[in-house]
Amino acid sequence: MSKGKKLTPIQKKELDKKAEKYAIEFRKKLNLGDEPITDIFSLDFTKEFLLLKFPNEMNISGAYIEKTGREKTYKCIYINTNEPLGRQSFSFAHELYHALYEKSNDVLSVTNASQYDSIEYCADRFASYFLIPRNHLKKELIKIKYKRDKYNISYNQLFELQKKYRVSFMAIVYTIAQLDDKSLIPKNINQHFMKYKYEKYWRDLENRTLEHDINNKLNSVNPVFEWPKEFKENIEKNLSEGLVSHEDVEDIYDFFEM
Repeated sequence: MSKGKKLTPIQKKELDKKAEKYAIEFRKKLNLGDEPITDIFSLDFTKEFLLLKFPNEMNISGAYIEKTGREKTYKCIYINTNEPLGRQSFSFAHELYHALYEKSNDVLSVTNASQYDSIEYCADRFASYFLIPRNHLKKELIKIKYKRDKYNISYNQLFELQKKYRVSFMAIVYTIAQLDDKSLIPKNINQHFMKYKYEKYWRDLENRTLEHDINNKLNSVNPVFEWPKEFKENIEKNLSEGLVSHEDVEDIYDFFEM
């Protein structure tokens, strides 16, 4: 995608309202209320999509593609597993926006595109509102705020919030820093934690996370390949019916898993 002018604060404010509206409506449709989503990939509506996960090193977080086959239209969401697990949930919600509301101007979702593209910005904001219900977050921050005289927030408290919403560390940090209720924004949120948007600090973040909770893998990278269940079943069906050869199937597997 060629970069144009950055979105202005006024444009972002209007787009933010639009994204929040869509997220709240979709949460109501799924009867989620204001509660966090334990695992976005396990929600019933995800069965509508072929979900393909594998690593890439091309700065691509995800993609949404529709492909019309002989019998139906396939809706495919791709997620880059070369990013931390929490980021993958956010990427899925981002691509969900493209599937439900507005197709992207580009097939691939590239990092920082949201600063220039209104649709990409809306997709990011939708993901944030969908995964981190603001009313719930504010209640959690009130509990933290009144435990201390000076209102700062710690790494461990952020890790616990991250676990509640199953998102990336920076999704939590950005959301808190941008709250409309300024009294709930910790004094140290911008100074201490914004550096973790840069990949060179991810290892440090992972180590801090695992020191707090060895089972919290949200800031860890596990570059695995996961086949969409329906896609794999279709390949095996075509193979059993003699519609494709073993060599063709091996070529497909090699292509995706190399």
